[in-house]
Amino acid sequence: MKMQAYKSITPMLLGSAWIAFGISLAAQKPMHDGVDLTVTRPEAVGFSTARIERLHTLMQNSVDQKQIAGAVTILARHGRVIDYRAYGQRDMASGSPMSTDVIFRDFSMTKPVTGVAMMILYEQGKWLPSDPISKHIPEFAHLKVFKGVDVSGKMILRRS
Repeated sequence: MKMQAYKSITPMLLGSAWIAFGISLAAQKPMHDGVDLTVTRPEAVGFSTARIERLHTLMQNSVDQKQIAGAVTILARHGRVIDYRAYGQRDMASGSPMSTDVIFRDFSMTKPVTGVAMMILYEQGKWLPSDPISKHIPEFAHLKVFKGVDVSGKMILRRS
């Protein structure tokens, strides 16, 4: 059975945004690098449980109406995960259910998601387009770029 074309862009955007923020995360367990992924009550960080249920209803309706086969959502604020849920199927042919540890092919969706994230940070005054990248990622300071090769075929690098 082929999946129908999206009737609404909302489920696709929501799914892509949430997918980009943590597909392979394991809820209820801290990761090895010290990031705590224990699910917290939404009200603890200023969210409403009732409003989050609206997200669940929207996502489940998208699955039920066969707009999407399945999705994983993760919602976090102030570094605390407040919701992490799977909907629908991971494989329509076998009928296997979606799970939070599914790895998705994100293709080029990272670009618009990153673009939106960068614009939110720009609106908050956390960066300017004129900022050198090394201001925010110090490892990019003093990079060298390819200038050519010498007579022996060795790369010539110069400071950027």
